[in-house]
Amino acid sequence: MYNVVAFHANLIPNLNNVTPNTTIKFGNVQLNTGNSYDPNTGIFTAPEDGVYSFAWSFLSNFGGTVYVAAVIDNADHVYTRIQDQQSKFISTSGHLLHELKEGSRVWLRTFHVAATFIHGSYYSYFSGNKINSL
Repeated sequence: MYNVVAFHANLIPNLNNVTPNTTIKFGNVQLNTGNSYDPNTGIFTAPEDGVYSFAWSFLSNFGGTVYVAAVIDNADHVYTRIQDQQSKFISTSGHLLHELKEGSRVWLRTFHVAATFIHGSYYSYFSGNKINSL
């Protein structure tokens, strides 16, 4: 049993014209207690059965369109989007709370249309943690 399972990673670098169905890889890992997030694949793997919470946020620029799906084991669970936004910059965020089995995988991917621009650095992130073991 793991005492703490938590990760937080930022997007590096900026992403431009990302094709639909692309897994977003957050390479600047700030926290990875339990080593369950893989920055090379962008995928979190649950080390044990439990209830997990995930959050993410993206920043895009003028005219930006970004559709993002939160995926568990190849099934979409939450959608967030920015479409043809009209201010200089705008962000969107999402949250997913779900019961996972050991080995379940969670990631974020683009969908529907190409993501025109996602700002990197500390503006865009993906994080998650185990709330309770089952």
